[in-house]
Amino acid sequence: MLLSYSKVITVFGLLLFIAITAQSKQRRIFSDCVVRDGRLIMQRDGCKFTIKTKACGGGCLSSAKPFSHTTGFASSCSCCAPIASIIKERTVNCHGVKKVIRYPEVIRCACRPCLNG
Repeated sequence: MLLSYSKVITVFGLLLFIAITAQSKQRRIFSDCVVRDGRLIMQRDGCKFTIKTKACGGGCLSSAKPFSHTTGFASSCSCCAPIASIIKERTVNCHGVKKVIRYPEVIRCACRPCLNG
């Protein structure tokens, strides 16, 4: 049985749509990278401060797929990381002296390619 060119293209398009839809559903299921409450411990001029702030947390999609032409694998990973942040200020007391300290706070997070180092 021979299929016409238009039927082959239609079937291919349908399979591609199914693959893309399945992949996007997988990402929604396995990616929960969000802004969460965090804690920052800072030391300045002999004083130690614990600051409540926002940080990124959660999981991102990773995979290892075999190469078609060798016996190796191609790894792909992403990490939950900030994509937007601000610098905040807070006045603290250190040995009876008021000091202004600056620290980062996350606004938005996303899964981004992992970087070594």
